[in-house]
Amino acid sequence: MKAMTTNISTLAIYFPALENLGGIERVVEAQTLIFAKHGIHVLLVTEQPVGKLRPSLENHCRFVHLNPESPRADQWKEIIREHRPSLVILHGAFYAAAMETAAILRPLPVKTILNIHFSFPTPLYLTGDEGMYDSHLETGRLCDAVAVVSGTDRRFWTALGCRAHYVQNPVRHAASAPVPAPPRSRRTLLWLGRLMEPKMPEEALYIMAELLPRVPDARLVMAGGREADSGKLLQLTKALGISSSVTFIPEQADVEPLYAESGIHLLTSQAESFCLVLAEAKARGIPTVMYDVPYLELLHNRRGVSVLPYGDRRGMADRIAALMLDEELYARQSEQARESLLPFNDEAVFQTWNAIFCDLAGQEAAPEDIREGQQAEEDLRLIVSEMYRAWSYRMEKDLWKIEFWNNLEKMLGTFAAARLRRWGEALFQRLKKLKRSIK
Repeated sequence: MKAMTTNISTLAIYFPALENLGGIERVVEAQTLIFAKHGIHVLLVTEQPVGKLRPSLENHCRFVHLNPESPRADQWKEIIREHRPSLVILHGAFYAAAMETAAILRPLPVKTILNIHFSFPTPLYLTGDEGMYDSHLETGRLCDAVAVVSGTDRRFWTALGCRAHYVQNPVRHAASAPVPAPPRSRRTLLWLGRLMEPKMPEEALYIMAELLPRVPDARLVMAGGREADSGKLLQLTKALGISSSVTFIPEQADVEPLYAESGIHLLTSQAESFCLVLAEAKARGIPTVMYDVPYLELLHNRRGVSVLPYGDRRGMADRIAALMLDEELYARQSEQARESLLPFNDEAVFQTWNAIFCDLAGQEAAPEDIREGQQAEEDLRLIVSEMYRAWSYRMEKDLWKIEFWNNLEKMLGTFAAARLRRWGEALFQRLKKLKRSIK
């Protein structure tokens, strides 16, 4: 990508809460370090004091903690007046505070960019989070631009009226990750992530049940979930008769030992955003066997990964068995995985952001891939097919609700059932609003 320059000396990054070590927090951390490396002074603005990330960031930015006792609008006006940032990057539009902040900043002399961290079909897979579309769309329209996780997402949000740009996610230890020292156990399969929709962790167990007759000494490590979320999965391992071959490990900050002890990465998600775990596996030369998530930027060259249609458990087990049993195939896939990640480096991340900076400043920048022609048709096909797949999943999950109201109407009559349904929906909306205000 052609180098670009802007006159930005100071910018602010806003995320309401940075006390944990989740995916967005890691992205904020990496963005801060990359911008600081390029000589930009970064203000890190939060509603709560910065927690675990403070040691890694304190020498690279200025922390600004908003006082909950003072009006948010007055504090932002003071930040803009005192520090004069050229722009503010907003994270976390699912927080009510982030949407309010976008509205506060709109009339002020500063540009705003909303960073959207989920892919376009994801909210349909998350029970109770369908409102993420509304919150992010409303916030995005208040901002001067939105930054999204893929080229296909760019087309989706552009169609909804946002000034959307694809920005590459930061990847930790990408180009410089050390070659893992052998011997790594090719028989150890790693599943890493939260035990939730749309990551479909139960699929890993069904695949493991298909794999064990072919590779009896295979081992599955499922890491990243809370103990409270693993109960049903533990029951499923017993029902499938694979308990002795599966280990559950709770969420932890340092995942390096997990990668060091694993030979193959298993990804069972129906939807992902940038998919940091795929990048981390590639960086360490660990081949991935996964269900297809076709809009992922990391999958464009399909190197170092084996991709199968969602639900093809036997096919997934076949690919895993081949990697476990064929040393030459494994070595080839390992090298391809590492090489395929080389373009995903800090400089590439900065240049995708700098393209937005130039666009908002009215400067001529290197032309962004506008994905016209054949690629535009492919984007449209992906959007329609993936949204339909997500919608079908949600309809299947919610079918009991439809049947419940239909049966209730038969018992109580149309009028009484309608009144009860309106009351239930009103209560649900109030609880949803309370949840957002707590966030």
